[in-house]
Amino acid sequence: MARSVLKYWRNCVLTTLTTVVLAGIWYQATHVSSIDQVGIRYRLKCTAVLSQMIYGYPRDYTLDLRLLKFLSSVPDADPYSTKWSLERCAQVIKETVKAREWQSSLPEPKLIADDKGDFDFVRLAFYLFGVRIQSIFYAFFLVLFIGVVVYILDYFKSPSRLILLLFFLLSLYITVFITNLTDQLQNLTDIRFFDVLSVVPLFHLMLVLLDRRSACIRSLRFALVQTLLMIFVYHVRSSSMWQLMCFFLLTGVISYRYWKESSSLDSESGLGRFRRTMIRCGWPAALMIMGVISLRVYQRTNYNPDYFTEGYPRHTFWHNAFMGFACHPQLAKEFQIFPISDMNIILAAERYLKDHQDRKRWAMLYGEFRIEHFRWGLYETVVRDMFIATCLKHPVQVLETYLKYKPKILVQQFLWAAGFLSPDIDSLYLYSHTLTPEGSRREKDLFYNPLRWEVLILIMTSLVIGYGDLRVHAREIISLAALTLCFSLIPGFFTYPVIHIIGLVFVTVATFFYVTLSGVIIAAIRPVHHFKKPSQKGSRNHVTV
Repeated sequence: MARSVLKYWRNCVLTTLTTVVLAGIWYQATHVSSIDQVGIRYRLKCTAVLSQMIYGYPRDYTLDLRLLKFLSSVPDADPYSTKWSLERCAQVIKETVKAREWQSSLPEPKLIADDKGDFDFVRLAFYLFGVRIQSIFYAFFLVLFIGVVVYILDYFKSPSRLILLLFFLLSLYITVFITNLTDQLQNLTDIRFFDVLSVVPLFHLMLVLLDRRSACIRSLRFALVQTLLMIFVYHVRSSSMWQLMCFFLLTGVISYRYWKESSSLDSESGLGRFRRTMIRCGWPAALMIMGVISLRVYQRTNYNPDYFTEGYPRHTFWHNAFMGFACHPQLAKEFQIFPISDMNIILAAERYLKDHQDRKRWAMLYGEFRIEHFRWGLYETVVRDMFIATCLKHPVQVLETYLKYKPKILVQQFLWAAGFLSPDIDSLYLYSHTLTPEGSRREKDLFYNPLRWEVLILIMTSLVIGYGDLRVHAREIISLAALTLCFSLIPGFFTYPVIHIIGLVFVTVATFFYVTLSGVIIAAIRPVHHFKKPSQKGSRNHVTV
């Protein structure tokens, strides 16, 4: 045991540094913001899970409208109120069940327009850590911790891979400081920030692809855990689809590259090599495909059937895409969709149907308008038609939206988060948001700063420890970080790149910055390293003579 520790002391130190950073993330997350407060989405899902656990409401991923109406009249129990209390809500539901107020009639369901997987996440948190808001925070870190531990167990002998993990966690650490700048992203565990939990599994599986590993029991075991984590995060937050896209793209690129290499050999040996390579590249992708299919089957069999007829089984797609046109001043004015809000898009769809005299769809959606029974599936087809019509009618403005205005907003978000731009709600597209006062922000040091002194110390320490292995694998790690960054931009550019939507982008930008900085330092040191070797050899020869 002692010899193993001595042999892998560098790896032990890097693992220890990773543990320290995890502890730092936990500490800052509990001090920057309160872990006993959650946003409206979590409040609604907590209420729904309580109704399932206490009242016996069907676990079909819907809400009971009568329950919401009843709770709205009870102080501290209304989930739409910021004064909502989980304990008070649970108490009211228990008393209602005891009084048998609802036992005589069937519940009236409410179909949810956003993701449904956070029902399962909240339920898991309550089962593991008790019925309290803090359980969501603990469950969040449990998922993160599982991914990190599996990654370390698999790549403990590779300092460069451990450094990649360390840099990602350092990036998450510095991002924690800005998670409380707006009430739309109150803390690290906000549902919009949930896709950060599948970055470590994504790194792990992409490295498995690059290593062309055989499907041995050890590799299968670790890859299966990381695949399940990615599928679970995708179930909870569908915007993490970009990570699946990233993984499958890399699978295709690697397969194509090795096919080209195999085709240059003679037919028999080249075909055999290609088959072996395809097996080694294909089994991680096969795990992911089976995971996605299993998730679809689960959703089909467990979701309320109305989601596949009247409602929408996933998070709205075209609704969010059209919302992004609010970033262009001309399009926002023409469609009356600024300030950005869900209701403005719904009203724009109504005007579109009236202008096109589509009375059938208008009557089905807006004839007896009730948001709680809104036909999201039909509505998505309307907004899809609006989106396509806008692209055909205003191609220049659409290109300007994606190539000019959204990148501009993205840069403004970073400048504001870093403290270089004063908070202007209109220019930052944070209308109706409540921002942290500047005085409180400076007092708590709530700024996006990749160059924090503690972070730089850990980066330099890791470079000194893992210089040799990182020098060999620097290009590989930089490529993975760059690919992850590019794909993480998809949700923000698909909708609108404001801070509560692009929280993960702050993490991936910092990760890419750290690995690129390390590559530059290694490139600068390498000539000096090679120059010293001949000099030292020459001096030794001179002494011998």
